[in-house]
Amino acid sequence: MLGYKLEYLAQLMAWGSFALFVRTLYPQEMNRWACWAILLFCSGYGMFVGLTHPHIFSYTMLFFQFVIITSFFYLIYVFISAVINRRRGAAFHILGFSVLSVALMFDILFYNQVVSGQPLLYYGMFFYIFMQALHLSVLFAESYTRIEDLSGQLRLLNTNLDEKVKSRTRELREKNEDLNHMQTLRSQLLMNISHELGTPLTSIRGYVKGMLDGVFPRGDDKYMQLVYDKTLLLDHFIGDLHDLSKLENRQLSFIFQDENICLFLQHLYEEYEPEISKSGRTFIYNDALNDEYAVAQIDTIRMEQVFSNILSNARKHTPKNGAITVKLEKEKANAVISIIDSGDGIEEDMIPFIFDRFYQSTSSNGFGIGLAICKEIIEQHNGAIGVQSELGVGSRFYFKLPLQ
Repeated sequence: MLGYKLEYLAQLMAWGSFALFVRTLYPQEMNRWACWAILLFCSGYGMFVGLTHPHIFSYTMLFFQFVIITSFFYLIYVFISAVINRRRGAAFHILGFSVLSVALMFDILFYNQVVSGQPLLYYGMFFYIFMQALHLSVLFAESYTRIEDLSGQLRLLNTNLDEKVKSRTRELREKNEDLNHMQTLRSQLLMNISHELGTPLTSIRGYVKGMLDGVFPRGDDKYMQLVYDKTLLLDHFIGDLHDLSKLENRQLSFIFQDENICLFLQHLYEEYEPEISKSGRTFIYNDALNDEYAVAQIDTIRMEQVFSNILSNARKHTPKNGAITVKLEKEKANAVISIIDSGDGIEEDMIPFIFDRFYQSTSSNGFGIGLAICKEIIEQHNGAIGVQSELGVGSRFYFKLPLQ
């Protein structure tokens, strides 16, 4: 009798647990109250089986079988809804549960002596468990593939991270080197400014002191002219510093106008030719455009400032009896103006810094701020400036201006 009761109780516990299992898998498809109804039935009927004699609860077998069959059909509906909603593993569940349902229906008919044969419920349960095992295998395979993909992505991210760290480290090192270089140039700038300001001030102080001490005649025109020239030099230097600051901050206004480059450069050559020739240097003009119509938008005053600065630099480094050539040519859509000298030339390692606003050549006698001004002016004309040089042969300073 006890074994008979335990058999029924085991079936009820299994059925209630299975209902909870399906509810856990598909909470959106299985109604909560339907799950509670199955659990209440299993609990209530289990108490009835446990408290009554087998002769009593055996008369309720048809009712028990009806409830089980009804709940089976409801669970089939749940699995079909899960398949329609593309829930994970729903196809395995409905296939296995369908076979289990057919086996259960056959066993009910068999025990009610409607059909003959042998019980199939155990085969149905085995098939359902087999489908669950197959489902788990698919899940494990997908998880393994996913883990492999994530591992590959992680390796790729680590590689990219290493490369990014190396790249950032390299950039940081380059920035530090640039900062160190700029700091060196700033220190050099302060020394050069002190030198440029100190030299004429020392001369002025010497002349004035000499006049006060009676070494030089007071009011002598010669020494007064020397003092005046030194003040002009100071004024010119301070003006250059002021112009460079305004250029870098885009505070200096430009008046652009269409200008024929050939005529403009010819005019500049004729203006500066007497002064260069008087200094004992040959001054040559070479117009390779051959009167070709070439117009560019320029600020004539600022462009003459560029020409004058570069020409002054060439004159300073070209010995007497040397030659300075101004050449005009065309390169694609640009007019190229070159000023070529036969002077000392520039050290190769110094060429990249020649237009730097802090640059001071070791061979220069003065502060090289004029080239930095030239660079700023040309850039505001949307042009480019450069230099080619060879020690002992000479230098070629050139700038390009876009033509209309």
